[in-house]
Amino acid sequence: MFTGAICARHPDLKVVFTEQGSAWVISTLAALDYSYNGSYLKRDLRAVVKRPPSEYFYRQCWLGSSLFSASEVEARHQIGIDLMLPYTG
Repeated sequence: MFTGAICARHPDLKVVFTEQGSAWVISTLAALDYSYNGSYLKRDLRAVVKRPPSEYFYRQCWLGSSLFSASEVEARHQIGIDLMLPYTG
């Protein structure tokens, strides 16, 4: 999604990840940004995807969060509390 230019081509698209926790966010975004800035991806990708993947995530994505593990509670500020949508059911 982030390296395939979906968010870049559709800047009004909003994505909510649900039923999967949030422990993956920090390490996954770090790995995607590393690949984007490093040598793993073709450089011509930047003609379409002009920003690091984490920028698209923080601009267009949210997390449907209901139950948190202890590590997710500790990481909530690093992930971004404003991206975590509380369960209201």
